Amino acid sequence: MVRLQTERGQQVVSSGPYRWVRHPGYAGALWSNLAIPLFLDAAWAFLPAAFLTIVLVIRTSLEDRTLQDELAG
Repeated sequence: MVRLQTERGQQVVSSGPYRWVRHPGYAGALWSNLAIPLFLDAAWAFLPAAFLTIVLVIRTSLEDRTLQDELAG
């Protein structure tokens, strides 16, 4: 769930890691979800990793849509 904090003057950030990646935390989570099966050397572990990746992509797209619709910039 995305909650905009207009009372705090929330605005779009375009510096630091946000200059290159819109969601650096989600990008890190994506990489870790895909790396864990490799570190475990378990092919079956790609199933939950794929599920988590799909959920993360859906969540990110919904959050992006909300932020683009409701924030200037």
